[in-house]
Amino acid sequence: MGILYKVDPVAKNHDFKQKGPTCWYYVAKMMLKFHGLYDGEKKDEIYDEWKSLHVIRKIIFELKFREGDPYKLASIMAKLKIKLDKVDASLKKAINDKESDVTGAFVDELNEKIKQCGQKNADLTKAAAALDQLKEKGLSHRKLVLQTFVPSGKFKANVFSDNNVEKHLRTLGPLYVSGGLIRKESQEGLAADGATMVCAVTELNAESHHAVLLIGASGDVLFYIDPNKSDQVRQVSREILFKNVKRVKRNGNRIETLYPVCKTESEDRCMHCKERGAEI
Repeated sequence: MGILYKVDPVAKNHDFKQKGPTCWYYVAKMMLKFHGLYDGEKKDEIYDEWKSLHVIRKIIFELKFREGDPYKLASIMAKLKIKLDKVDASLKKAINDKESDVTGAFVDELNEKIKQCGQKNADLTKAAAALDQLKEKGLSHRKLVLQTFVPSGKFKANVFSDNNVEKHLRTLGPLYVSGGLIRKESQEGLAADGATMVCAVTELNAESHHAVLLIGASGDVLFYIDPNKSDQVRQVSREILFKNVKRVKRNGNRIETLYPVCKTESEDRCMHCKERGAEI
């Protein structure tokens, strides 16, 4: 028997496709939502942490069209400073306008403007502080980025061997994997439920650099979600995916993965894995 998890798609307002070269951001978001750690509406600690990472995701997207390397830390920090300066200027103007509004005709509008500017300032400042912690390592180490920006997500890096993929999926839930994983050849169709789009991938681009979310395994077939089309389940042979996935050579050439720690030490699986996993 295999395992397959139900995972909610992301980027619903953009045809379920990632924006810019930030696949890791969307894969991390799907994992947090799966484990009930983030829902985008509940304004808790992890909500605030994610907002600061969202600031960086937007800057990387903007720099994609202007820079050769949108992940260049100096460029991101410079762009962030420009945004902070603009927000500070808007905040000062709103405060001055409120003080000049002797009739109080625009007090509600200006109070809202001051509130919005204050929130933007807080998000940008938090993002700048997190970036400062990464100035030695940069943004290429996804584990460090996620642990620095979203500590409440409890992201952990691990490795597993090819024949242990199903065991890790059952125990830990959906897994972040990366490597040459952009599809090159595939066929699409509807699953047996008549609603879920399934894409059978027959070839991956070994020269690409991409992150996906591994959500299931059954026999020689693996199932994953690509943030370039997160409302679609993709299936691929173990042989094809394992040939292209990123590995850690110093650790027995095993597959590198990331996931948020959800279950307690006394649990064999967290409640989300039990509720959202189906035997196949």
